[in-house]
Amino acid sequence: AFPSEVTFRDLGQEMPSLFAHSGYLYAVKNGDLTVLKVGDPPVLSETATLTTSGTASDVFTKNNFAYIADGTSGLIIADVSDPANPNQVDSHDTAGEASAVFATDSHIFVADGSSNKILIFSTAYSIELSSPNGGEVWSAASNQEITWTASGSIANVMLAYSLNNGSTWSTIIASTPND
Repeated sequence: AFPSEVTFRDLGQEMPSLFAHSGYLYAVKNGDLTVLKVGDPPVLSETATLTTSGTASDVFTKNNFAYIADGTSGLIIADVSDPANPNQVDSHDTAGEASAVFATDSHIFVADGSSNKILIFSTAYSIELSSPNGGEVWSAASNQEITWTASGSIANVMLAYSLNNGSTWSTIIASTPND
C-alpha cells in the first residue's frame, strides 16, 4: 500500500525527530520535547512541551518514558505517563553530544556523535520504599521523612502519593537526588 497525505500541521519549527506512541506524537521541536495529541480524523493538537537543558535532536518512547538525545546535556529521561505533563526524571551525561536514541525493555542506546561512540545504558533497576511502608497516621501539615533503597542507575526520583489506591497521584517533589 502506498500512503497518501490526509492533512498536515505547520508547527513553525524544524522537527528533526518524531515518534508516535499510544495516540500521541512526540516531536523534537526547537530543541525541546513537544507532545502532540493525534485526533481522529488525524488532527494534531499541541499538548505539552518539556524544555530540556541542552538541544534535543532525537526522541524515543517506551513504557511511559521518553528518552531524549539532548546534545551536550546527554541523555534525558522523562516520565510521559501523563502526556499533558511530561516530567524529567533522570539524565546521564555523555562524553560528547548525544544525537540519537533508541530503547528496548532492558537497554537504552545513545549515539554520541562527537565521541563516535554508541553508549549502552541498562534499564535494570529497582526501588523500594522503606518509610512510610503502610498504615502510618500522620497529622496534617507535619514533616515526615521518606526513605527508600535503590539499585541500578537511578540519579533522581519523583515522590508522589495516592489516596485512592493509585487511581490518581499527587506529586510531593518532581525530582530529588537518589541519595
